[in-house]
Amino acid sequence: MSAATRDAMTEQNITEMLNRAKELERAGQSGEAATIYQKILDIKPDHVEVLHLYSIIADDKGDLGLATSLIQRAVAAAPNMAFLHANLGLAYRRSGQAQNAINSYMKAIELDPRDISVFLSLGNLLGECGKLNEAAQVFEKVVQQHKNIPNAYSGLGNIYLSQSLHQKALDVFSLALKLKPDYLNAMNGLGIAQLYLGLKEEAYNTFVRALGLSPESVIALNNLGILAEERRDYYKAFDYFSRAAIYKPDDIHTLNNLSHVSLLMYNPGKAREAVQAVLKIDPLNLKALRNLASEQSLSGDLDSSIATLRKILSFAPQEIEVHSGLIFSMHYSPSIDSKAILDECTIWSDKFERPILSQNTPPMRSGAPNKKLRVGFVSPDLFHHPVGRSLLPLFAHHDNSQYDIYCYSNSAISDHLTFELQKHSAKWHNTRNISDLALANLIRDDQIDILVDLSLHSSNMRLLIFAHRPAPIQMTYLGYPSTTGMKSMDYRISDRFIDPENETTKLYSEETLYITSYWCYQEPDVAIPVLVSNLPALKNGFITFGCLNNISKISEPAIQCWTNLLKEIPSSKLLLYCPEGDHWDMVTEKFTSRGIDKSRIALLPKQPFAKYFEAYREIDIALDPFPFGGGITTCDATWMGVPVVSLRGKTAVGRGATSILTNIGMPGLIAHSQEEYISIAKGLCSDLDALAATRKGLREKFQQSPVMDGKRFAAEMGQLFRQAWVKYCEAKNCLETCAQTAGGIHD
Repeated sequence: MSAATRDAMTEQNITEMLNRAKELERAGQSGEAATIYQKILDIKPDHVEVLHLYSIIADDKGDLGLATSLIQRAVAAAPNMAFLHANLGLAYRRSGQAQNAINSYMKAIELDPRDISVFLSLGNLLGECGKLNEAAQVFEKVVQQHKNIPNAYSGLGNIYLSQSLHQKALDVFSLALKLKPDYLNAMNGLGIAQLYLGLKEEAYNTFVRALGLSPESVIALNNLGILAEERRDYYKAFDYFSRAAIYKPDDIHTLNNLSHVSLLMYNPGKAREAVQAVLKIDPLNLKALRNLASEQSLSGDLDSSIATLRKILSFAPQEIEVHSGLIFSMHYSPSIDSKAILDECTIWSDKFERPILSQNTPPMRSGAPNKKLRVGFVSPDLFHHPVGRSLLPLFAHHDNSQYDIYCYSNSAISDHLTFELQKHSAKWHNTRNISDLALANLIRDDQIDILVDLSLHSSNMRLLIFAHRPAPIQMTYLGYPSTTGMKSMDYRISDRFIDPENETTKLYSEETLYITSYWCYQEPDVAIPVLVSNLPALKNGFITFGCLNNISKISEPAIQCWTNLLKEIPSSKLLLYCPEGDHWDMVTEKFTSRGIDKSRIALLPKQPFAKYFEAYREIDIALDPFPFGGGITTCDATWMGVPVVSLRGKTAVGRGATSILTNIGMPGLIAHSQEEYISIAKGLCSDLDALAATRKGLREKFQQSPVMDGKRFAAEMGQLFRQAWVKYCEAKNCLETCAQTAGGIHD
């Protein structure tokens, strides 16, 4: 038999084997087909079709190494076949060899520029690799030449989103949906673009439409959850995130959203469950660890929370919000003093503030001491929040002839109190989506003379804009009484009861400016005023202690102190403000484990504002938590006729009630030790007639105190601003004189 005859028989045999393998594949027997393909390759190693078909089976089985090797051999055997280069690009992409994949796609396009699918694959891969400009060029070329391909518009929209070109993204996603109205990816992309552009109602409607197309769309469910969370509809948000987690249980983004909203609902158990699921997948996931720290704090494990925040900073030292969260959390710890807090603030300042501050100088303003000032306030809490409530008397009573108020609100929340604050403001900016540099420039353009921070290191702070020195004078106030640690913050505002001059001079980076009362309180804005009730003990036959502060303020030492008090007054009960969920059992167990019967601990879930005040009608004596005591909550109790027993703290945040009680003429309720704290509370219990009389007259006493004198407070703040301005003018004029003198000598 000749060689030609043998070759012909071999080719015929290969053809029969190939056809048989294809039949097996069509029958779903890919394993048997692969065996035949390998036999063919043993006979003819460079059989292009077999290499290609075998690579597909290997890829389907997850054997990326074999799939890549086979398609490489096919390309080597037929280097001018474009589709083989495209398939090699796909194999490289799936095996994590991004640059090789890009090169293969580009070669495929060079050989056959008509295959639009390869352009789309290349554009998507370039986007995944962060080569956004190159990706945009690929997609733009496609849509310029082919205006009827929705995938190209959608891919371009995704790139524009990554480039923060949100309006462009919205436009191209809209074009994609015109071509294909039920295109889910484009619809979700459109919703995301609308969100970034602040078109929240439109975004909501878009995501609802997307959910109508696919009830299992995790992207739509997550974004609807985020919108619900922004509206503070936490139960609805929880429902959306929970549904997303059912459809994609290992999706880290979904699980982080679920844990975060669970924290907002004060459900640490559910938060912990979601966090642990993320950390099993990614043990160093930043958002999950932040949520873990919050869950630990909410569960009363402050030491673990602080340790978790420090762990994050050990591998992500530039996470500014985490570092600020650490500083804020330190104020809750009984074992951390003001010096340690200042030291940590200084570390924060050196890391985040110094690089910016070194490149910026304060703007020079007119040195006229009596000019009308522009005072700016920066806050994420300009709504129905303790900061917003405390600020309203200042805004309402400020002297318009002396200064105008400018507000820079870093919040998505707007309510009736926001409207009231806006009424008294000369200009109002919503700054949530503005960068620090852009916001600093906006403040400079507004020519603000005095800029006031209202957050310090609490959530959603904007401290770094102060590092840009957008105003000649910068000060901090009201978020909580402490220090920022910043060199660019000139002053902090306090009073002499929170910050006695002889005790606190060296504990803050800022110079302290004093007013009579750090707090200013006005009658609560409720539809039907809540009246002071008779003393509940007279009808109940027992004393009810109460603490309606945020549950996270109730420390282990406070729980032990209150346990001792309950044991001293055996018939008494304790009412705590505690959101529903597994938190109830956790809080109750802290007392029962110390020997207090469960029936003596009453827990009040989160209430509407008016109902919250009605709860005070059931409390005889309020207990101020420590070491981070109450402020506005102390005022609320006092307004309702309930005397507050407070332990004077070692840090300023523990002396908020000291200021309030001293200013209303009730310093006898301030204890200097836990033993005295219990003694004062027992003394109040010992004379119910006197306690009833105190309750009856406390609101009027409060109304006549400096704490509720809004006009006086506004006048003092105005004087404080003016004095700081005059001091600035004197220093500025002195510098100008010195400069002129130095210039004359030089000449």
